[in-house]
Amino acid sequence: MIRTLFFRTLIVVVTLLSVQQLSGQGTQKWKVGDSLFVQQTGFNTPSLFKEMINYRLPDWGYQAISLDGNLNGNGTMQYFDGNGETNSSYNHTLDGFIRANFTKYAESELRLFDLKSFIQFDLNSHKLKETYNRNSTKKYGLVLNGAMDYYKWKSAEDDRFTVQNVDVDIQYKPSFNSGDFNYNGDENQLDYATLDYSLKYKLGFGKGRLRNVTPVIYAIRFQERSEYAGLTSNSSLETLQSLAQQFSKLDGYTKTGYRNEKFFWNDVNRIAGIENNSSVFATNYVQESIFETIGVRKEGRRSSVKAGIEFLGNHRYILESTTTNNYNSYYREVANHSIYSINANFEAYSNKSLNTQIGHEVGFDVSFWDLSSKYSQDFIDFTITSLFYKYDYLKQLADRMVFQLSNTVTGQVAGGRYYDSTNFALMNSLNTNLYYFLEKSTVVRFNFNYMYTNIEPFEEYSLSFHAYSTSITIQHFFGSRFW
Repeated sequence: MIRTLFFRTLIVVVTLLSVQQLSGQGTQKWKVGDSLFVQQTGFNTPSLFKEMINYRLPDWGYQAISLDGNLNGNGTMQYFDGNGETNSSYNHTLDGFIRANFTKYAESELRLFDLKSFIQFDLNSHKLKETYNRNSTKKYGLVLNGAMDYYKWKSAEDDRFTVQNVDVDIQYKPSFNSGDFNYNGDENQLDYATLDYSLKYKLGFGKGRLRNVTPVIYAIRFQERSEYAGLTSNSSLETLQSLAQQFSKLDGYTKTGYRNEKFFWNDVNRIAGIENNSSVFATNYVQESIFETIGVRKEGRRSSVKAGIEFLGNHRYILESTTTNNYNSYYREVANHSIYSINANFEAYSNKSLNTQIGHEVGFDVSFWDLSSKYSQDFIDFTITSLFYKYDYLKQLADRMVFQLSNTVTGQVAGGRYYDSTNFALMNSLNTNLYYFLEKSTVVRFNFNYMYTNIEPFEEYSLSFHAYSTSITIQHFFGSRFW
């Protein structure tokens, strides 16, 4: 890492001292004292930005595989002295996860396919040791998750579409607990495992297009750099559109496996009109644009109405034993639920500039819950009506740093056959992420999440609580840059 930083600094210094060589025409584009870092984040919006951001890319797509995870540890040690005796307490916790992600995206004039999936392994270890008590817990987890959205338009000119959503989530979590839980000197063992699964399907229709314009942003930024370095000037709208098409093919070039970068940039230079004998310093500066971190950019608006059904299942297996009394007990709990829903939502995203994106989403949902258990006579059905507003904000702070903020306000009304009164809930969820790319494909994510909930009435009382969490995650991408 230190060696890489040294060479990057050296390249910047040499580039600044070679100002007369940047343009083949001898035009001075930089002066001594300019900072490349500042120029990479200046983002002088091109005059053709509005026309380009509305450009529809032809058939294109990408796929990406990434790994991420984190590890947390904490503990306490306490000592109590008094009444002629000394007591002590040691409490230690270690938890973390590792996750493999797979994303596939494909978009054309008639179809849009978006798949996000991951497999995750969890670990949680907790040990408590006191003077008269001790116990330990080890929990493991395996999570399989996948979400697929498929849109189909009637024609390239008609914005009406049909949509299908499929969500699958499976979680298996065994737990092993041992210790003196009853404070009687008896060794206890309490093991259990839970299997939770969810299958959701929605079908609907709507109007509008919400496009992924990430390659368009890359093309504009590339052209802006090339003009700044004196390699091109006054690019036409047709040239920018051809560059956007070329950048959308990046994922295909990376799969060739044979000098893919050379062929990719040769084609880019041919489209942009850049000569192959251009300055090495200017060429490197221009090609660095593809390694800028800009986030996933969306543009357009879309509204839809959908009806869906969701199946929920929970299986719990419990084994309890004591070594002193030779007591063993095993039992199982099973619960299966169904949810029927109707919802409508509207989404609108706009890129205000090359480094700023704002999004809005409004949704209305009515869900009918049917809860039943195989081993219980209780049967509860109730209805939840929700209205929410979501605000998204994306800002590129530097060429390798992106900040994202998402805030959702939700109002819910719940009532049912066995409810004495109707419950009203107001919730606000704030989620922020700061992404910093260490290199081309390795990112550190700083996350802060805050949630406020207020429920009235809650068993004849009002309930309100605040929850927050922070985390640092390292993620490595394999393949496409359009993360």
